[in-house]
Amino acid sequence: MNNIDKFWELVAVTQESWNNTFGVNEIEPHLLDILQFVKNHPNEKTKFVNCFITLVRGHCGPLEIVEFCMRELQWPEVREAALQRQLDSKDFRVLDAMENIIAVYSDKWDDADLYQYYTDS
Repeated sequence: MNNIDKFWELVAVTQESWNNTFGVNEIEPHLLDILQFVKNHPNEKTKFVNCFITLVRGHCGPLEIVEFCMRELQWPEVREAALQRQLDSKDFRVLDAMENIIAVYSDKWDDADLYQYYTDS
């Protein structure tokens, strides 16, 4: 299995967990798994950027994955994809979700307290 297939496998595990939980605190271990996996394979950054952009553009996994990982990774290509999706949509749910992703690029992220990982940082 290549690293991109493994990434999508981790996304699928996170989605399954998200379907059976009541809050992000319950999927945080899966989000950490994805973040660590991506960080452990820096030579695949371009491919991972495309994976995160796919998440931003479609319904193939929880957007919390993007939000959580981009807080630390701060990849501008993913932010640009979220901005573009925001511009292209009139759906208030999409607008709100993209605003949540864009917010992680700010110096102060108001939702950091949703995640133990960022609360402890």
